[in-house]
Amino acid sequence: MIQRNKYGKSIPNFPNMLKIKQAYVISLLLIALLNCLFISVAVSQTTDFELSAKGMELVENWLGQSYKLDQAEQMFNEALKINPDNYEAITGLGRIVLRRGYISGDEYEMEALISAMSYANKAVAINNKYGKAYYLRGAVLAFMGKYTEALKDAQTLESLGRDNCKDYTALRGGTYKRLGKKKEAIDAFLDKLQCQDIKDIDRKQVYNFIGDIYMDMNDFNNAVVWLKKSTEILPTAWDYGNYGRALIALDKLDEAEVIVKKAISIQDYPMAHVYLSCIYAKRGCKLKQQQQYSNAELEFIKAIEEDQGKTDAYQGLADIYSLTGQCTKLENLLVTYPNDSVIKDSLAKCHPKN
Repeated sequence: MIQRNKYGKSIPNFPNMLKIKQAYVISLLLIALLNCLFISVAVSQTTDFELSAKGMELVENWLGQSYKLDQAEQMFNEALKINPDNYEAITGLGRIVLRRGYISGDEYEMEALISAMSYANKAVAINNKYGKAYYLRGAVLAFMGKYTEALKDAQTLESLGRDNCKDYTALRGGTYKRLGKKKEAIDAFLDKLQCQDIKDIDRKQVYNFIGDIYMDMNDFNNAVVWLKKSTEILPTAWDYGNYGRALIALDKLDEAEVIVKKAISIQDYPMAHVYLSCIYAKRGCKLKQQQQYSNAELEFIKAIEEDQGKTDAYQGLADIYSLTGQCTKLENLLVTYPNDSVIKDSLAKCHPKN
């Protein structure tokens, strides 16, 4: 029955309206709940490998940026919560452990090598067709000095198909490099440049590897060519520093100074200062030979400011002070380097000039 007010107008039935509104709200909540259930099911089925793929991309393009490894590690761990058998995430964690265990050159902390090997073996056990797990294991084996086993993993990688071209050529090249087979290493890295899925970051790595091999061979002209190429693709401080090192070897000191300072402007890392010290010391030696003692002194002082352990710099200073009769400066230098025999000999020969 419709209720009316004193003016004859109908009065809304509020209890019925409230029920309608409640039913509407409940239906919206049910739809939202169903959507959440659908999304959670979809996530559990697909997202673990989406996460691990994004993490692996960060690892492969990290360029010395540690925050990328942190982000990747988080993605891998999230992927493994969804699927503990995600072999890509397991391999990725192994690569992060290895990167964080880097010391210098081809040296890694043994604990990092053992841990990375464990991750690689676990990934291979889950999926023996997954190439990147073999690449990780092969690299660790090479760093451990187990070259025959490393090359065997490179062969396995190649047998898995051309999709693994970048990895088996890089593994083969790196292993040959450590074995001292420089020509074979260069050939392997050049083969990598022919892989179909080659990216700029891959080219950059090849340029650095080949440049380093030529540096080891004392072929500095070729080293400069390849290391310069690496600075033309996503350049890092390390790239410029390495290029500067090659220029120093060629005695191109002015050009090297510009390049090394560019490295420091990107990231102030210790080796760049060592390179700068070397530039100043070499320039100081040249000026000393030309008897430009004042300018040479300034260069040696700059070298010591960059690297206090630069022997040829403070010994060069000692020689200048002895030649120019600046015995007081020699005495002060001996206070800083009390055990250096060259400074002691220079002081013994020093005759003050009026």
